[in-house]
Amino acid sequence: MYNGPGEYTLNPKTVTDDKGRIVTVRSHADAGEARTRGIETCNWVKVTVEAENAVGSRLWSYVNRVDWCYSNAIVTSISPIQIASDIPQWSNLAGWTYDGVKSKEQWDYYGDKWVYRNHTQAKFEYCPPRVICIDEALPEILIDTYADGGYDYDWAVG
Repeated sequence: MYNGPGEYTLNPKTVTDDKGRIVTVRSHADAGEARTRGIETCNWVKVTVEAENAVGSRLWSYVNRVDWCYSNAIVTSISPIQIASDIPQWSNLAGWTYDGVKSKEQWDYYGDKWVYRNHTQAKFEYCPPRVICIDEALPEILIDTYADGGYDYDWAVG
């Protein structure tokens, strides 16, 4: 999917997991208005993936943000991937924990500074009553940033 600056995308996936629980996982992207800085233009995109339980309460969220600048059809600078996670207090008390980033990489996709690929994967665990873990979620976010200010993103939760 191609998204221009400021677009908002919502794409929920409702699944029944192998333990019979209904979980909704969705993502959305927020993007900045492109701003000019000298001879280059800069933009940002933030992609959020969050999981909800059957009654619509958020279990956890995972966020990636990338800032980049471009000029003359090349990406002139790009920030390291900024990562955040959140587990509401009630969800944490029920047993959800954040186990950190499992994979984080950023590279010049074609080697010509036209598109940079940004990929991360994190791990959340469900461990009630904190003795043994019985479930996990592995959210993965992929963001492509382009030298024209646009971006693509995809996501999955394993």
